[in-house]
Amino acid sequence: MPCGRTDRQNNTVDTYRRNLAYGAFPPKGHDGRSAFGQQQKIELMHKLAGLVLGTVVCGCASQTVSVRQRFIPTPDAPHVNWSQLGTLDEMAWQNDKLPVSTDANWTRLGPGPAGEPGDLFLMAHAGIGDTFPVQDENGRTHFVVIVAEGDDHHLLLVVNSKDGAQGFDVWRDTPVSVIVGESYYELLFPTTKVAAAADQTPTIDKAMIIVTHRP
Repeated sequence: MPCGRTDRQNNTVDTYRRNLAYGAFPPKGHDGRSAFGQQQKIELMHKLAGLVLGTVVCGCASQTVSVRQRFIPTPDAPHVNWSQLGTLDEMAWQNDKLPVSTDANWTRLGPGPAGEPGDLFLMAHAGIGDTFPVQDENGRTHFVVIVAEGDDHHLLLVVNSKDGAQGFDVWRDTPVSVIVGESYYELLFPTTKVAAAADQTPTIDKAMIIVTHRP
């Protein structure tokens, strides 16, 4: 039997991807109240990761391993002059509005699979120059994050809120504490792994960013 996922498994992966994309990243114009709750999104992420990273029992185990994925920004990534940013207009992001051009994807703050009771987390995928809002489940925008610079080792993340703009150098796997208003948050640039041949070096031009709200 050829090595790889079966047609049935591929169809399942595609289904999980469509459901996750629709539930976690509602299309423009959607009211944000998707059919998928936050816990269901997490379960879908886990199932999708298991199918994508898993190997079929046909000899693939000796060929496919879990390999760290490198973040390589696109060569034409725009420069962000974040020092010129003013204070955030929260209303500009209300009702899923996108006041800036961005290729980022993101979830809203919600319960996560780990952490302390009351913690809320958001997951985003963004490249250099991309912007994404940090919103609660009701759609209120607490601040936006701009990926100003970075490479495979660190990101310069700009937090723009009603307090103004703050720049944070976030190193891989090292959380950085942020205070916005009277609330505490953490920014994290985690290591990600994908299934690949041991001699391959998989890359991506969108960094995974985790924002955690600490009560």
